[in-house]
Formats: sequence, structure tokens, C-alpha cells
Amino acid sequence: MAKRYFDLSDDVHVAGRWHLGTPIDASGQAHGSWLFMRGEPVQVKGGLRVPLYRPGKPLDFSLADAGAIPVVHVKVASLFVSEEIKEALERIGTTGTKFKEV
Repeated sequence: MAKRYFDLSDDVHVAGRWHLGTPIDASGQAHGSWLFMRGEPVQVKGGLRVPLYRPGKPLDFSLADAGAIPVVHVKVASLFVSEEIKEALERIGTTGTKFKEV
């Protein structure tokens, strides 16, 4: 299969859209874009949550932390995950939902 590349951009002109803040961990500690730009897997105890900077309409693709961190809905993420990984995650119940092709 040929490799395909995509250039995703955040559409800041969607009326009433949300804007996402800086990801925080379970203790409330902020983890800015530097954490994701080191080129290694991110290890954060308790997972991360992305708070709303400005509430509004949720988008399937957004950039958090002033436009530096891509955040996608599970239906978008599933497009980037191999079938083997999807099956393994569903077996162990990690996702809490089934991956579905869109």
C-alpha cells in the first residue's frame, strides 16, 4: 500500500466552536506542548485531560495549548490505528468503545 500524508489544520473560523486549553494530569499539573515535541512516548500518571479554554461546539480535530497539540475524536484516531492494535485494545477494554471505520 502506498504511503499517504495529510496536512491537518485547525479551522478557527467555525462559528461557536470550542477552544482547548493546556492538557493537565490527574493532580491538575499542566503539561504544555514541550512534552509532546520530544519525539518519545508520553508517560503521565493518571492520564491527561484537556480543559476547555472557551466552551463551544466540539470538533473532530482541534489544536490545544495555543495551537501546538493536535487533539482528535476517537473516530479520527481510529483512522491512524492498525487493525491489530484496534483488536488488542478492544480485547483488553482500553478504549471503552469499539473502533469503527467512518
